[in-house]
Amino acid sequence: NSVSIFTSGLDSAIIDEKKQRQVADEIVRVLDPKGAYVSYSSFLEPEGLTAVKLPKEEIEQPILDRMLRVWQKPENGKKSVVREKK
Repeated sequence: NSVSIFTSGLDSAIIDEKKQRQVADEIVRVLDPKGAYVSYSSFLEPEGLTAVKLPKEEIEQPILDRMLRVWQKPENGKKSVVREKK
């Protein structure tokens, strides 16, 4: 059993900053260690999750590289990292 989460289009035009923090905290709370948080055009950056770098060859359209992000809980207490922005 595992919990994974997908969001799309969550930003300040949809929910205010306070609610964004609440949603991000809830994602971290319920996400299974083996699950993933996948966001598309959502600008939530949950604290405590690690951004997974997607292989360039897997992304056919350049816009996806900016809009598609995958996050997981860090393994074995490793520090979380934020995906490098271009």
